[in-house]
Amino acid sequence: MQRGDIFAEAVGQGTRRLRFTFPALEPGAIVEYSYRIVSDYIFAVPPWDFQTDEPTLWSEYRFDMPTQFSYVFSLNGILAQELAVNTQERGVSNSGASLNMRWAVRDMAALRAEPMMTTLDDFRAGISFQLSGVNTPGFGREGVLNSWQSLTSELVGTDGPYKKAMSDVRERAAAVLGATQAATSEEKIEALYQFAQSAAQVEPGPGISPTRSALQVLRERKGTSAEINLCSSPSCAARASTPTRRSSRRATTGGCAATTRC
Repeated sequence: MQRGDIFAEAVGQGTRRLRFTFPALEPGAIVEYSYRIVSDYIFAVPPWDFQTDEPTLWSEYRFDMPTQFSYVFSLNGILAQELAVNTQERGVSNSGASLNMRWAVRDMAALRAEPMMTTLDDFRAGISFQLSGVNTPGFGREGVLNSWQSLTSELVGTDGPYKKAMSDVRERAAAVLGATQAATSEEKIEALYQFAQSAAQVEPGPGISPTRSALQVLRERKGTSAEINLCSSPSCAARASTPTRRSSRRATTGGCAATTRC
């Protein structure tokens, strides 16, 4: 494979996708490839799908976790006892001590869309991660989003992504409500919720943070699940139907490099 067979494209949320082709590939051939992902976004390690739309002979994921970070992981569409490999060992990485984890499956069946199936990814065998704590020498462990209350504060707080993505959608909301018979506040919220659910098409995209504003999602009629949640949540609908005073603050964030090997 030559360098010209590799193509890069931006997919949003600071993510670039690499596509590649095998010019000499023939039907029936078995393809084996590996790659490394390096990211400074430590909150969520890239998930891994063991299952695709074609049968898989062997799929393996390795994660060397520096001990200063703690992650929780969740297996989806597969039980731990069904894994061909499921190990955790202490080791050393470029950043010091680490916990080296490895998961693998053998002879995984294909997963393809079936009639009346709307949530294919909910059935796909895979593994996902989320940062649960940061261990700082001399200061101890600091938990990260350990409760629904802390998650809500992080998302909709003063500098949260949902707060920053909120735009003035009152005029659009008024036009939507003008075409309904909604009279009470509850009816208006329900009408706006139903509109947002039907007006935008869901685009694939990971994460819980929106990059488009609610008004942009409605204008483009598309968005990730996080962005559609933004403009269809009752709290957003209530803000859209009630005049409010708004202020914005600039937030700065810092990252720490982590390496995922798969």
